[in-house]
Amino acid sequence: MNIAITPDLIIDLLDHHGPRDKTGIILTEDGWEVGAWTDLQPSGLVALTKEDAAAYLGADTPEEAHPDVVEALAAEYGGYQVVDENGELTTPPADADPQVVTARWQGSLFDENSGDETYGPGEAWYFDLNTAVKLVQEKHASLWRTAGGRYVRRHFSPGAFHLHRWTWVEMDHSQVAEWAYAAPDAIADDVPLPPVIAAARAARAIVDAMEPPAIPWVEVGGIRDYHADKVVSEAREIVHSAAAISDLLRRTVASQLRGHRARAARVVERAFGRQEDAAQWLGMGRGTFAKLVTAPDA
Repeated sequence: MNIAITPDLIIDLLDHHGPRDKTGIILTEDGWEVGAWTDLQPSGLVALTKEDAAAYLGADTPEEAHPDVVEALAAEYGGYQVVDENGELTTPPADADPQVVTARWQGSLFDENSGDETYGPGEAWYFDLNTAVKLVQEKHASLWRTAGGRYVRRHFSPGAFHLHRWTWVEMDHSQVAEWAYAAPDAIADDVPLPPVIAAARAARAIVDAMEPPAIPWVEVGGIRDYHADKVVSEAREIVHSAAAISDLLRRTVASQLRGHRARAARVVERAFGRQEDAAQWLGMGRGTFAKLVTAPDA
């Protein structure tokens, strides 16, 4: 696995038989690889094409390339190295199964305009699949939580490089909650669930409990028709129950959730000692974090 663009990878690029303008070093779930594509661009980041490499090196074949110039070209792409999930420049351990996250999910999970946004240079990161936990499994996609607490989605991405490939895409907590809410039956039942998954599934259970009764199609006096009167009592129960639970969620549950969030933020603040460091670690602004830790408990 190549987590950096190396001289050997550049030599492999020159040696590839693909078209000069459609062959390049591409970021995939397995790291940097050499591949060719057609008119459809690869789904992953393309760092360097064969055409660009040949122009820099003044060589069209590995035999013509001077080793020092190849080294210099690799150094030019030092900022493209894949970091670990903590943002550090490390080498995966020999017993690890490193997987590279090449994109982030943009937008609501089920919005027609949402989808992968490919990471730019230096943004991709890897994690060890051996230490990750699978939380959701659907037919063509799965959700995992890494050892460092980041959420990643694995799915097929269209692209000309190796046709369709599996891709790892990072997701935020809101997107994870959407997925768990929409697919409760796909959630793993043999692993401890993180709070966002457990709570989203519980929220779905609340909504499912409020499902209104279906109007039956029955025969009365030789005439078949819909008869709402057969389930009117059940419908009345849902009308009042849904209103009561909605009020409970708005007045009590939401307030308690805000209190839990504020107290959790204070734990992070105490762990770091400085609000600036705590806010940065949480990925939020200093002002937002300051308001959060001073919010009253429920």
